[in-house]
Amino acid sequence: MKNRKNYHKVLKIIPFQIVVFALCSVIAEIFLWWAFPVSLETKVLVYQNLPGLKKEIVFEHNAFGLRSLSMRKKAKPDNTIRIFCLGASTTEQPTQATEDTWSGILENKLTNVYRDQNINIQVASYGNGGLKSTGLFLWAKENIEEYDPDIVISLMGINDLAFNGGNDYYYSGIEVRPYTSVYDIMSFIKKCCKEYSQICRRIILAKRRVDIWRQKKTGKIIEWHSKNLPYLRENYKKYPYSPVITRDPDPFSEFQDAMSALFILLKRMNITTIVLGQPVLWKNSMNTEELEALWFFVNTKRGFIRPSGSWLLNEIQRYNNAQKQLAEFNNALYIDLDTQIPKTLEYYFDDCHYTDLGSRKVASAVFPEVKRQIEIILSK
Repeated sequence: MKNRKNYHKVLKIIPFQIVVFALCSVIAEIFLWWAFPVSLETKVLVYQNLPGLKKEIVFEHNAFGLRSLSMRKKAKPDNTIRIFCLGASTTEQPTQATEDTWSGILENKLTNVYRDQNINIQVASYGNGGLKSTGLFLWAKENIEEYDPDIVISLMGINDLAFNGGNDYYYSGIEVRPYTSVYDIMSFIKKCCKEYSQICRRIILAKRRVDIWRQKKTGKIIEWHSKNLPYLRENYKKYPYSPVITRDPDPFSEFQDAMSALFILLKRMNITTIVLGQPVLWKNSMNTEELEALWFFVNTKRGFIRPSGSWLLNEIQRYNNAQKQLAEFNNALYIDLDTQIPKTLEYYFDDCHYTDLGSRKVASAVFPEVKRQIEIILSK
């Protein structure tokens, strides 16, 4: 009987404790926002030893997980042309400081052109190492509209070609989401926490600092960082060699569907879209030094395979040709970047990642078309 009374007392106290906790949390949030607000911007000092790149860089993201020289607020300011670059590691470029990435160089070039016209240029890049086309489409579907970009530049292909597939791979259509409603709810809560809670931001930042410390200690702050590249290349040499690879199902179909869905989405939003063909070091005949720089295997049902340079070149051309056709069908613009970047180690330090010179070359190749589209937008 006594235990039952104690149980009821506890039940009566719980609602009061919840109210007190909620009230204290609100007071703490107000105080932190007013006195000690923190941003989710992250900066990591990275030391590296990669040919064609600076030995010391600051790898940074703004509060929204984007790389940008100027974008600090989600809302687009007046008199501003906002350009979003979407892709994977060749867009994020974690081995370079923001000002040395092709998107950062592009922003500086455009800013110099429009400085006297009272037009602000904001270029921001979203990319993740290993990101594939389906993941990029889903991110854009959930996020791109709230940033209100005038122009979107996409750069995709190599991860779908090399890393999609495998023993358990199957594909049943782009509209079949690999997430559940629970994921959607958690994603919404996480987004709200990042935007509105100083307490949550501090927890997120603390976790990031621990992760960064652990990654720097192991040399894997960047997957293909100079400390990790030798390991990746040694493993690559152990994979069985095959001059020709056939995959069934072919992940090419998923790539086509996802990129088509992305272009249709951007078209419906009336966003000018520029599609970049994926540039690579791969070519029919590669010298010893170039072969030593490679580490991108191809995932198949038989496991990881080391293909020939000619097979890789033909495949990336197939992926790029598909992007070109999809771009034309959706009134987007296509730039064949693979033919404009010389296939030498002056411009690449591995299969597809750029040296500083390579980034400048990409920005120079993209600049004229972006400038032309800005003029069209301004004329309207």
